[in-house]
Order: sequence, then structure tokens, then C-alpha cells
Amino acid sequence: MKRWTGYILEDWDVNIRFGEFYKWHKEAISDLIECKDSTIRRYKNILYEEAELKEDKSIEKIEAFKQKIKLMLHTMYIKDSKHGWGVTKEIIEKVYDKIRGLNN
Repeated sequence: MKRWTGYILEDWDVNIRFGEFYKWHKEAISDLIECKDSTIRRYKNILYEEAELKEDKSIEKIEAFKQKIKLMLHTMYIKDSKHGWGVTKEIIEKVYDKIRGLNN
């Protein structure tokens, strides 16, 4: 059972945050991405889990969080025959840092 940390993300807020993330990703990492409804839903869940990570910073929780980031990225990436899916550990770390606010 998920425990939310006291706030509710409205759809308009998630859309704004995702738009900013999407723009950052296209500029900083790759423009071989596309936006899907399922990606935005995953992003919303990641935002809630990020808030929970502030309270519990166990290695297991962090690794599970990074796995969810990876799954979200797989829904975004356009398969490129030259580069495959393109989701590397380095990209996951960059996205993790961005979502956690460790990088602007």
C-alpha cells in the first residue's frame, strides 16, 4: 500500500512539471523521445515516490525508484535502430538527479 506524503498533485501541475522535464530531457540527453499518456502517469507516480524518498533513503528504495525511472524512460524513447532504446545507467542517474533536484 502506498503512503502519500500529504499532498495531491493535480493534473495541471503534473503536466507543467512533465513539460519542463520533457524539455530538459530533449536538450540535455536526447531528442529521440515522445510523450505518451502512459509516460505522464508514470511520471506522476515517480513524483509521489520522490517525496517518499525524502523520508526513507534506503539503498533498496533508491534502486527501486531508479528502476521506475528506467521503465518510464522506456515508454518515452523512440527505438533507434542504431542506438537501440538508449536507456543507459548514466541516463538513469542524470534523470534521477534531475527529479531529486540535485541538478538544475
